[in-house]
Amino acid sequence: MVALLAVWHNHRVFTRGIHKGLSPLHLSGMTDAPTDWLVALDYPPAVAVTPHAAPLAQAA
Repeated sequence: MVALLAVWHNHRVFTRGIHKGLSPLHLSGMTDAPTDWLVALDYPPAVAVTPHAAPLAQAA
């Protein structure tokens, strides 16, 4: 669990302050690091649900 916490922490993007919009990996020089920690663990990227598809999903 500590390893997962380290992956999450290193990929999270700062939302305020002088490093706003950057992650700890970006600050260390890894400019091509993904900002989604699940993508770094080889999970597929999250897909946003559109408002039109939501009623269909609830009906099924």
